[in-house]
Amino acid sequence: MRLRPVWLHLSAWLAVAASAGQGCVGEAEPIVSACPPLIDAEFEEISVVFERKCGSLDCHGQAQRNFAVFGQNGRRRLGALPTGVGGEAGEGGTGGDGGPGGAGAGHRDGDGGAGGDGGGGGDDDDVAPPEDEDELITGRQPTTPFERAGTYQSLCALQPEVIAEVVRGEKPPTELTVVRKASLLEAHKGGQIWLADTPGDRCLQSWFRGELDEIACRQTP
Repeated sequence: MRLRPVWLHLSAWLAVAASAGQGCVGEAEPIVSACPPLIDAEFEEISVVFERKCGSLDCHGQAQRNFAVFGQNGRRRLGALPTGVGGEAGEGGTGGDGGPGGAGAGHRDGDGGAGGDGGGGGDDDDVAPPEDEDELITGRQPTTPFERAGTYQSLCALQPEVIAEVVRGEKPPTELTVVRKASLLEAHKGGQIWLADTPGDRCLQSWFRGELDEIACRQTP
């Protein structure tokens, strides 16, 4: 049997590798999230529900989870929102006239600031001040706007294409995994969080539709 020179085998292999690599040239187009705008005073309602129902350290407060929930009684996130992010729409808020953020990170009760009073439960008077202002301790300081923004970013990264269709009204919120898993329409390791069409379900769906049902959010047990 006549053996082929090694260079023939090598050239053939290089030709195959080159042809296979042609499909990998260039970078994929980035997918831009089309979540409802981050308005802290509104998203606080959603964050409180997530923190209470699935934000503990043995659930979505774990660092390993694709959907990360940050807050007072779970995983902490040190930092501060950039100036002008998280304010009211129309004051330069996301989707407004002044860029990606608003005049400040407002709170439900109008307190503003990183301390706030709505995240993770508990009253400000009952929360011990931090021993170190550069340290956040689980169970102590209230949830900060920066932590809520982290939950928002994680939520919006789950299914950006489907979220965009939901926000545009092309699909119902029940097409979203985060909505389906909570009511166990889709398998969920944590089990059923609430029944379909109960306050928690209505709260979450209303936010994705851009019509936040604050009453449903606050009625969520």
